Amino acid sequence: RMLFLVGALAASFAALAGVSRERLESLWFQAGLFVVDALLASLILLWTASPQSDLYLTYFLIILGTTLTRNFRQSIGVAVAASLFYIFSAWDPETGLPVGTGFWLRIPYLWIMASVAAAISLDARRAQALQDRRYRRKLLEMERLAAVGRLAGEVAHRLKGPLSTILVNSEILAGASTGGKPPPKLLEQIQESVAHCRDTLSGLLDL
Repeated sequence: RMLFLVGALAASFAALAGVSRERLESLWFQAGLFVVDALLASLILLWTASPQSDLYLTYFLIILGTTLTRNFRQSIGVAVAASLFYIFSAWDPETGLPVGTGFWLRIPYLWIMASVAAAISLDARRAQALQDRRYRRKLLEMERLAAVGRLAGEVAHRLKGPLSTILVNSEILAGASTGGKPPPKLLEQIQESVAHCRDTLSGLLDL
């Protein structure tokens, strides 16, 4: 019996090590592992001929482990399997099932534990879904800002050259037409407007 349990444990580790990530994340595969654990715990109780022993607490650990999968149905399903296996482990061909209240009270405890585990799973799943929605919203905002940044950079790059040309030509015209005198009002307005546009583009690029 000990060799059988060691072999079953080794087979479980081998299955976990050799299975693909997609299969490992499958709820059916995870539920199968929990059910196999419950079955092995029931076999130990059956072999020890003591269904009232503290080994019964192993079922609580198995049901508690289902909260890690964050699946309500899986927690309930594993609890059903654990309850049936526990009843099976207490079966005696000569006397049948135990009649003591201590044995039968343990089954509702399993269900209470399963309900708590299922509630925790459900809350964790909702929290994860809310966090995923927030993450997707932030990611969308970042993508929009990145698109605006790319557009702004392209616009600024395309306008910077023509503005420089306008500014230089206006300065040349101002110097050529006035002969050292203050430039005409229109040329001053052109130069001020170009300088204002360049400052605006610089601010846009910084943003």
